[in-house]
Amino acid sequence: MFTFDEEVEPIVGVMGDKIIEQSLRENEEEEELMALHEAQNAYEERRRLDILRMKRLEERNQEIWKLNEEIMKIKEIKQHKAVAVEKKIGARMFAKSYLKLILPQVLESLGAEGYFETIDVACTTIIFYKLLIFTNCACATLLRMRRIKFQKCRCALKT
Repeated sequence: MFTFDEEVEPIVGVMGDKIIEQSLRENEEEEELMALHEAQNAYEERRRLDILRMKRLEERNQEIWKLNEEIMKIKEIKQHKAVAVEKKIGARMFAKSYLKLILPQVLESLGAEGYFETIDVACTTIIFYKLLIFTNCACATLLRMRRIKFQKCRCALKT
């Protein structure tokens, strides 16, 4: 009637199959976990590299922005200087043309009124006004006046 081996054999077979099946399932889960860890590590490495690249790009953009700002400041300064130079040139040309028109008349009227006593004084005045017209700096004009040597009839500037 009851034989142990025959009755136990199906139960042991099922239990063995279940144990093998469970171990295979655990093995597959471990492999899946390892694959997930590898994928996660690869993702984190890519993310770290992307963050580094983004930081480098941001630094480069900041450098470019600073260079552009410096270039714009330099251009603005140059433009302001150019405008100032243009204004100075315009003022100088106006003064020069104005003085050229009135200088001979003024000198003649001063000479006629007796303000120029000698030829040397007249020459000095003429040279002074010419230097004033043709130079930018009055101090340089005065320094040059000290070095002036005269000839008898004509005014000459010799340094």
